[in-house]
Amino acid sequence: MLLKRYRVRVIRVGKNEVFTASCSSKATVMDCITNLLTSCQGFFSQPKDTSILLKPNLNNDLTALTGNSTDLRVLRALVQVLQERGFTNITIADGPNIGIYRKGIDVFGRLGVRALAEHFGVQLVDLNHAPSVEIELITGPVRVAKICLQADYFISVPKIKTHAEAGMSAAVKNLMGCVVGTDKRLVHANLPANLVRLNEIIKPDLILVDGLVGMEGNGPGDGRPKRIDHLLAGTNPFVLDLLIARLVGLDRDTIPYLSIAHQKGYISDEDIAQVDEIEPVAHFEPPPPRSLIARLLDHRLLAGVRDLTRPIHGSETARRLLY
Repeated sequence: MLLKRYRVRVIRVGKNEVFTASCSSKATVMDCITNLLTSCQGFFSQPKDTSILLKPNLNNDLTALTGNSTDLRVLRALVQVLQERGFTNITIADGPNIGIYRKGIDVFGRLGVRALAEHFGVQLVDLNHAPSVEIELITGPVRVAKICLQADYFISVPKIKTHAEAGMSAAVKNLMGCVVGTDKRLVHANLPANLVRLNEIIKPDLILVDGLVGMEGNGPGDGRPKRIDHLLAGTNPFVLDLLIARLVGLDRDTIPYLSIAHQKGYISDEDIAQVDEIEPVAHFEPPPPRSLIARLLDHRLLAGVRDLTRPIHGSETARRLLY
């Protein structure tokens, strides 16, 4: 059921509470975020010099209204609410995808995030170039940005999108941006299992989900925008994504990392039964099956070929032409 205005609704899933609010305009987004943060017990009681990390989804330079990146209305409201409550040590950080990283495209500038950070006087960090530490995933070691493990308070701000490989991109998938540079490719060696492991190691204190305009179909970059007009907040990424999948009408069985989370006990049978009783607020078209050519081109055995041909397709002339 759609909520009226910006009142917060509490959805209890097992031992977890998820807070949701329906909103769309800039003014109601501000009120929604204030009310959602207030609903999260003890948040505003944090010391005012707490280092707060805001990690949006800035996967590439497609704007929020395409359904691809975290909405500037959400980021702006979040920073403003925090500053009005006296918090002074705020950092916005993300590491865009490998293609963006290699081509040197200024995602922060093109999406207006740099201007937002300068306007509010907050720090902006590209996690692809940040100091890192090595962690062990299911398929081997990768580097992740230290700040994602060391911030006093980590707020993940994902976007709701379909995803051709993962099934859905929301709370769980958002931590992919914490992986440094080309190590992101290593995560794809077993994407579902590695995403679960990544969430076992990096644990945001709060997850504030941007569900204003999502993406359906061939996400996370080539799908269609779809209005949801919702924000959600919670602390358990697996339960949040289980609920989000239900709210946007996606089959949880087509989202492999949710099956792994269920097998590992992060999602219970009771959680699933409770979520299945909730009425969807939107109906997303799922991502189409990946073509055989796409699967072959991404195969790890062809990594050497990709590296050998990179001087051609990665040249400045080719990059400008393709971009």
